[in-house]
Amino acid sequence: MPFPRRKTKLHGILLEHPSDGDERCQACGGACCRSFSDVEVTWEEFQRLRSLGARGLQLSLSGPHRLIIDYNCEFLIEGRCSIYAARPEICRRFTCAEASGTAKAHQNESDGPSTGSPYRPAVIDQPLIAP
Repeated sequence: MPFPRRKTKLHGILLEHPSDGDERCQACGGACCRSFSDVEVTWEEFQRLRSLGARGLQLSLSGPHRLIIDYNCEFLIEGRCSIYAARPEICRRFTCAEASGTAKAHQNESDGPSTGSPYRPAVIDQPLIAP
């Protein structure tokens, strides 16, 4: 009997600036979309998501608006973002790296002066599990 396939351990990294058009999301299967309870969205993003049919929106009069993901974003279909071109900025800023030290290397880059690299973590470095 063969052993079950091991899941890849990833670290989630929030970039300083949005990054589109690279290979980040090609093979991950939506690990980041399954790793959070909710994400903050701007009013403009709230309206855009509502027009796209989002059911998990939370309006706030005193703080940030939120898209409730509940550890499985409603826009994730077959491991891919169905609103990729219209996704919120927080999603555009998020990337994953294998836990084999890549995230630590990115973390060390953020300790010094800016190198212009978009892969400087700004807020979080969170363990994730890829499907």
